[in-house]
Amino acid sequence: MSSSDPIDWSAQPLGQCSDAELGRRLGVTREAVRQARQRRGVSVYVAPEPVWHRELGQRSDTDIARDHGLAVPRVYQTRYRLGIERFPSTRIDWSRVALGDKPDHEVAADLGCLVADVSRARRRHGIPQRFAENAHAGSGISLNIDWDQQPLGEMSDRDIARSLGCSAPSVLGARRKRGIAVFRG
Repeated sequence: MSSSDPIDWSAQPLGQCSDAELGRRLGVTREAVRQARQRRGVSVYVAPEPVWHRELGQRSDTDIARDHGLAVPRVYQTRYRLGIERFPSTRIDWSRVALGDKPDHEVAADLGCLVADVSRARRRHGIPQRFAENAHAGSGISLNIDWDQQPLGEMSDRDIARSLGCSAPSVLGARRKRGIAVFRG
């Protein structure tokens, strides 16, 4: 529609979509649409609540995100903004979970819960940490890495972590503990 053609507002879907959307379609400002809508006594468009909002707090954020093709942070932030408590992973019978048999992040992915929940349950049950990738971030502590034999400061922490299968903060902690400067190459 050219700017010289008058708009037949009675033929437009006022209140059936956002003023901004209709403005984009017609090539006019959101304000022009708002004024036309208000002159005709049409209520403002209210977008329907996404289906997944009803699932917040009833299922894990991870499950909701996976099932609806969303990013987990979006689900978490929406739930937090709406003041909805997260789905309690305490509903998991931890006595039936093979804690410590594989890394916490793999167990969490299998159960659809947070890694922190798995780590907490493992510690509560007195099960030791057996995998380098479970090492406390930045501590440099691991049950199977001899840090003194690693090329700390000779290559990036990220590259060392990748080659060892642990986190970059673990490498950083081990390097700092030994007073080794960061790699600059």
